[in-house]
Amino acid sequence: MKRIIALLMLFSFLLLSACSNDDDQLTTTTEEHKTNEEHSDESTSSQVKEIKKLKSITTGEELPEEFHTNPFTIMIENSPSARPHSGLAEADIVYEFEVEGRITRFLAVFHDQFPEMIGPVRSSRHYYLPIAESYNIPYVHYGGSSYAYEELKRISIPNYDGMTQSKAFKRDSTRKAPHNAYFHPYPDSLDNYGDDIESQFSFNEGEEIGEILKVSYVYNNFTDIEYVFDKDSTRYTRYLEGKKHEDRNTGKAIEVRNILFLTAKHSPIPGDSSGRINVDTKGAGELTLYTNGQEIKGTWEYKDGTYRYYDDGANELNLNPGTTWVQFIRDMDEVISY
Repeated sequence: MKRIIALLMLFSFLLLSACSNDDDQLTTTTEEHKTNEEHSDESTSSQVKEIKKLKSITTGEELPEEFHTNPFTIMIENSPSARPHSGLAEADIVYEFEVEGRITRFLAVFHDQFPEMIGPVRSSRHYYLPIAESYNIPYVHYGGSSYAYEELKRISIPNYDGMTQSKAFKRDSTRKAPHNAYFHPYPDSLDNYGDDIESQFSFNEGEEIGEILKVSYVYNNFTDIEYVFDKDSTRYTRYLEGKKHEDRNTGKAIEVRNILFLTAKHSPIPGDSSGRINVDTKGAGELTLYTNGQEIKGTWEYKDGTYRYYDDGANELNLNPGTTWVQFIRDMDEVISY
């Protein structure tokens, strides 16, 4: 009888021990599953964060999770009859330099956002084309000089000329020609080059704020530009002829994060009856960057189809994320900053 009781006690002990081991195994498996789930959640969360932190190639700013672009560059007039301009406030990058008669013209780059109307659109000049081509996106213009048309035959990007492709252009009856041609972007206006755009700038947020609050330059007696820095917003408001440079579409003043002054050789084209000029945009020159209230000296060069920017220590230049205006000029000594 005692032996039977002992055997029963031993059997009970083994049964309890087995159940305990099963519980331990279940607990361990559950904890491992929980850990794997947490790891999976963390991985998914990390992927979402990466998507949300998609950076614009033209401004360095964060883009929304669902983002689609159909970027292009476009020629915009800047004679007094063309003002106020439409769409410039929404451009990511704007280049300004002279055409004949020391009048300036803009080449605007659109990627992050698109206004309903851009213009007035004007004719091409050959020395704008290396810049347009460096982005590897379509180029929009309305006519062009003979030199520009010769260069347009050789460039590798699509170009849309309002003289022959008027589908996306409209005339504004409230303005006189040739200052009234406007481009209206819509989904099938241009070839989709969104995935092939080339980067021209490097971006890195700088925290140090400088003390240079105003920068000015005079192109001619009706194109006096000034940028005024606001320390709170870390942006520059652009002024044209002493007044805020306001966009016709929105009524808002143009605000800029970075201003690049680049010197380039300007020379008349021999024998040109219209006084057209050449600006050496495939060369090299001096550079001054204004950003965050700071003034940074350096150099620029055109090399292998792209533009490179360096500080005075020959290090690659970083811009602050945001919009950039590039001023091609004749002489850096004519830039006034204080």
